[in-house]
Amino acid sequence: MMKTRTDDYPSYFSEFPNEIEIQKIQDDLWKVFQFYIAGHIDTTSSNKLLETSQVYQSLKTYIDLSHKMLKSVVEDYQTLKSLNLPKGMDKDIRSALELIILTVKPEKIFLVQHDDDVKPESQIMIDLIVILSNKSIRKFDELDPLISFALSDTKGLSFYLYVSSRLAEAFEEGLLYFILNCQRKNLIYDDGQKPLPSINPVKLFENSKKAEATFLSNHEIANSFFENAKHLNHQKNFSLSCFMLQQATELSIRALITAFRGVDKKTHSI
Repeated sequence: MMKTRTDDYPSYFSEFPNEIEIQKIQDDLWKVFQFYIAGHIDTTSSNKLLETSQVYQSLKTYIDLSHKMLKSVVEDYQTLKSLNLPKGMDKDIRSALELIILTVKPEKIFLVQHDDDVKPESQIMIDLIVILSNKSIRKFDELDPLISFALSDTKGLSFYLYVSSRLAEAFEEGLLYFILNCQRKNLIYDDGQKPLPSINPVKLFENSKKAEATFLSNHEIANSFFENAKHLNHQKNFSLSCFMLQQATELSIRALITAFRGVDKKTHSI
């Protein structure tokens, strides 16, 4: 008879203590195989031994594949448990974010809601700030259409991609846009690999003063266009008045962007 050992079966499931049923199936399979070999197979027949071994290997392969599938499901479940959305968030947004997390594998995601105080009933605008690991080998050009596709069924939602090192630099430089938006209260997903960066209080103070001065300077120019628009409107020069009003609006928005981002966004699209 073939000598068998009861402690030599391969263990594939020790990584997950909760996989008791699958572990039991593997244990039982090995015991049945041993019993079958010991009592029912003519060990002098190499063909029979080979055939039995092939059956066992096939069954073991199926179990191994089941384990890998279960492992993937468990990992995805554990990953998505870290997604912490505000109450009442649309289910389409949750589905889109789950897809982004599983495919893009970001380091952190911040969600910033912009309520309309003038028209409370209007649609809430949302910004997603997606932070990628410094080790990510996928380029922004590759991830941009992927995230756009995931968000295709959502409305009023924009996203921005940054690498983790850029977030750390922004906090160190005291950039208001990142410090105001990338706060823990806005953090809806964190893979737990890296803590939030520390804020440089000196730089933050300096940039706050600089932002205030930048906004007031640009707003003064915008206000002069607005006054001209009112004057031209009284003179019934409506076409030129509209132009001046458009300039005032554009300059006001640019004043805000420049103050908070620290970069002047030159555009005619508002």
